[in-house]
Amino acid sequence: MQLVTYTSRDRQAWNALCDRSDDAWFWHTRDWWEYARAFLGQTLIADASFMVKRGEDILAIAPCMAITGPDRHLSRLSLADQPVPWPAFSPHLGTQHRLEAERMIFAEYRNAALRLGLGRIDLFGVVLANSFRRSQTPPSNLPLRYGYAGEIYDT
Repeated sequence: MQLVTYTSRDRQAWNALCDRSDDAWFWHTRDWWEYARAFLGQTLIADASFMVKRGEDILAIAPCMAITGPDRHLSRLSLADQPVPWPAFSPHLGTQHRLEAERMIFAEYRNAALRLGLGRIDLFGVVLANSFRRSQTPPSNLPLRYGYAGEIYDT
C-alpha cells in the first residue's frame, strides 16, 4: 500500500469508490470538493487530498484542503468551512489492511499540515455515512487512536 496525492486523472475512480463505500458521503466526492473550492476563493492554499492505493486500486480516500487563516494557528487542514471527514475505505478491505490504511492516513494528515505550515487539523466522523449509521457501536472518535486530541490536532 502506498499514499498517493490526488490528481484530476483520479477523479472518476475516486468518485466510484465513494459510490461503493459505506464510509463515504457526498462530502467525500470530488463534486463537493470543487464546490467548496469555489466557495473558499482566496483562502484555499492547496488541494491536500490523497488516497491509499495498491497498484491501480484505490483502497481509501481522504479529501482535504489547506485553508489560510489570519495567523498560523487559524490556518488548517479542513474541507471548506467544515472539518475533514474521516476517510472512506474500499468495502473489499479486510480488517488488517483497513487498520494499516487508517494509520497511513492519520499520519499523512499530520505530515500534510506540517509540510503546508498549517496550525491545526480539523476532523469529524460523518454520521450520515452508512457505516456510521448502521453500526451498533459507531466509533466515538476514531482520530484518538492515532494521537489526535478530539477533533483538532495542534501541529
